[in-house]
Amino acid sequence: QASQLFTILKASMGLAPILAPLLGALIQYWFSFRANFYFLCAFGLFGALVSISLTPTSRGAHNPFRGIMHILCHRDFIRYSVVTIGTQACMFGFFSHSPRFYMLHHQLEQSWFAVLFSANALGFIITGWLLNQKVTLWGPAKSIRIAAVFYLISAAFMIAMDPFLGYWALLWGNLGASAGSAIMLGASTTGALLPFHKQAGLAAALLGSFEFLLGGGVGTLIVFSPQDQLLSLAVMIGLTGIICLGGCRKV
Repeated sequence: QASQLFTILKASMGLAPILAPLLGALIQYWFSFRANFYFLCAFGLFGALVSISLTPTSRGAHNPFRGIMHILCHRDFIRYSVVTIGTQACMFGFFSHSPRFYMLHHQLEQSWFAVLFSANALGFIITGWLLNQKVTLWGPAKSIRIAAVFYLISAAFMIAMDPFLGYWALLWGNLGASAGSAIMLGASTTGALLPFHKQAGLAAALLGSFEFLLGGGVGTLIVFSPQDQLLSLAVMIGLTGIICLGGCRKV
């Protein structure tokens, strides 16, 4: 049940790349570009207050540092966190590289880029919703191995088809990677948090920090790669698939 719920939750997060630019554009149109930063600060503060108020498991611990170290040293948390970080790195790598590849290199119009970008996000959402029952039956480890196969096939497709298909290689290749991500994020989150049912709030906060600080940070480094090729993104996706296969081999 946890795998199913996390898969649906993570898949629903795929709406963010579609809705966030629209909301940001509306805020900038009605006010100014600085209003986006004010909105994000207010929203972040609101989210922090809600998280603190609704997370009793991370309050009341006699020694919070000991609880944090217990989670960070747990083998399953480390293993599944690495999987989650790699998945987020691939997603942020696509977010960072696709505008340069589509619009700067292939001169794709912004409207068509929005269509292709939304198609990838919808593929991520639909896959997560359709496969949530399967993820429940497979369990976290098997789900991650299956998702890793999606990653490896997508990486090989991008490298092989880039000279022939152009931006279609990125579209179809990343649709496969998005399907893998939809499976992998729910499964890896479940695997990382299941051992800590009494410290779920603290474990989730640590996992979320790793996802966006480390995964997002590594993914955005792709901006230093050449904008006219898919090799850097394909290598990142392929390495994540290999790491996931190795990390969950003995789970």
